[in-house]
Amino acid sequence: MTDSGLARLVILSVCLGGLVVSGPRLQVLTAQQAPAPPQFRAAVDLVHLDVSVLDRDRRPVRGLRAEDFTIVENGQPQAVTTFAAVDLPDPEPVTTTWMREIVPDVRRNDEVADRRLVLLVMDDATIPFDQVMVKSARQIARTVIDRLGPNDLTAVVFTRDNRNAQDFTSDRARLLAAIERFEAGSRTVGLPRDGAMLAIAEEPLFLSSVETLASAAELLAAIPQRRKALIYVSVGVPVDLETAAAPAVPGISGSGGGSIALAGMHSRLIDRLNNVFRKAQLANVNIYPVDPAGLGGMEAHIETQRFMGRAVPAYERANNYLDFLEGVAENTGGQAFTNTNEFETGVERIFAENGSYYLLGFNPADPRADGRFRRLEVRVNRPGLTVRSRAGYYGAAAPDDKPGKATASPLDLAVAGLLPKADVPLQLVAAPFATTGRREAGVAIVLSVRQAMPARAVRSVEDVDLRIDAFSPEGAPRGSERLKTQVVLRPGRAEDVTYEVLSRLDLEPGRYQLRIAAHIGAQARTGSIYYDLEVPDFGKTPLAMSGMVLGAEPAGPTTPPDRLKALLPFMPTARREFFFADRVTAFARIYQGGRAPTSAARLTARITDERGRVVHEHNTDLAPTAFGTTRAADFLWPVPMQALASGQYLLTLEAVQGDDSVRRDVRFVVR
Repeated sequence: MTDSGLARLVILSVCLGGLVVSGPRLQVLTAQQAPAPPQFRAAVDLVHLDVSVLDRDRRPVRGLRAEDFTIVENGQPQAVTTFAAVDLPDPEPVTTTWMREIVPDVRRNDEVADRRLVLLVMDDATIPFDQVMVKSARQIARTVIDRLGPNDLTAVVFTRDNRNAQDFTSDRARLLAAIERFEAGSRTVGLPRDGAMLAIAEEPLFLSSVETLASAAELLAAIPQRRKALIYVSVGVPVDLETAAAPAVPGISGSGGGSIALAGMHSRLIDRLNNVFRKAQLANVNIYPVDPAGLGGMEAHIETQRFMGRAVPAYERANNYLDFLEGVAENTGGQAFTNTNEFETGVERIFAENGSYYLLGFNPADPRADGRFRRLEVRVNRPGLTVRSRAGYYGAAAPDDKPGKATASPLDLAVAGLLPKADVPLQLVAAPFATTGRREAGVAIVLSVRQAMPARAVRSVEDVDLRIDAFSPEGAPRGSERLKTQVVLRPGRAEDVTYEVLSRLDLEPGRYQLRIAAHIGAQARTGSIYYDLEVPDFGKTPLAMSGMVLGAEPAGPTTPPDRLKALLPFMPTARREFFFADRVTAFARIYQGGRAPTSAARLTARITDERGRVVHEHNTDLAPTAFGTTRAADFLWPVPMQALASGQYLLTLEAVQGDDSVRRDVRFVVR
């Protein structure tokens, strides 16, 4: 980017607009619909900051201590009261591919507390309809997924069509599936149309791309004590600073003098771009643009269009695209990777920059609950280093005691966050099963709750309030369930106890995100957990399989004990760590959909160890009559625990019928 261009971008004015969460999903809204900027509720105890320190070569600086930092709030130095250095490990080489590729079927909410967040923004709004660029965009995104560490959480967001977006997860298969669904829109650089008219037609696409960046940074601001990288796979937006600044002359098209339409478009884009800078700086979000146009960038693409005889509007200037990408990076502390077909090096540098940082905490200088913005600056006492942290935060708002004002319940708040709430440690498994005569499937839900209990000489009864919500990929509510139950806990010493809560939700075939919150009465604490689920169309698919469910004896406390009796032949568990003496049973149901006569199928249960060796295999042949009038056959198998050594294992159940096959995988550990 030119120095003059950068100077203009830095002093742009502010405008609001972008995305909000509707259900679990990001959705594009107009500026009029956009909500107020989020406030980081720092409370009166501590303000937490995540701080990265880079040398002149943009390498992380390690080994700093608390006394090396100075925090300045509204011009006043503050004492650092908490300090921690965080170094994220590189992904360790796996001993077998399944340990990297197969995600656990059980999700936990206590594993997200210290994870790095990577938000992958795929710009399907502005990338031209060019298969080479589409292929490169997917390659860049796959490279990001391959580089993720074991504790990284990643989300995939699109700037135009968010129906295939993926919320934060460590499930590589789901992330890769979202990436493969990426397609460029209908935008074509170079059409035999007037430049001003084309600008009017394409302005919504440009605005959508820019406002997605602003709103993504706004969402990430709610999680201050994390490393957050926003990787923006985009060719950029052709912001023309000269056209925006030039006098608008009615009836004159082109650049230079500029038409009213072109000047207005560029002015609006510049306003939105400055909003990106402001929000990213407040949230301490570094934006890293990676250009899928490759070697030669948009300049080569534009020249190709001219060679093909297409009329390219004057505002389609290659330097505008580059200025945009480089300006976004420079103003948010990131780095742009352009004019190259070798994307791996850029992705590696992004992860290296975000692999080491410091967590600082301080008591706010002004404890008043006034909701006002407080400026922050973090300095380090060594020359030549660059310090990146949030530019400020909002103090806690004064309590609103107006009569009749509705307040959200703890369960409502627990399912509304960008990430699950880990105040109560939870584990969750969900498995869909067909229901006779209905299109909806019954989803068996097993929630494991762990809580600290004091010493008790008599039995105690714990009240559990459960809320379950299912959302479509677009964020629309598709089902909900509320459950109030009690669990009886035996006398014992002071210890952590675990019990399981069973529930059920009926859902039509499709993709969902389950959001489940549990409120524990005695502790007055609430936790939540999120779970991505796909419900097959059991009635139409020629060969389908339910989720695989495990049961174990001896079993712990479970409530309500009969909740899943209509779906399962035993009491399920969310446990995935077992001992040799445990009696573990695997169960799944195989279906033959459609109206054709049922036919024979072969089932294979296979256990693979952490070195990739098959240590046990069991085959079963199912005759056509085994499927009965319901077109379903049960498979109940005792897992040979005593034949397994300590370690990690993969249990695979595969059904084959002619050319059709289906499989389910469950990871488990033997202690």
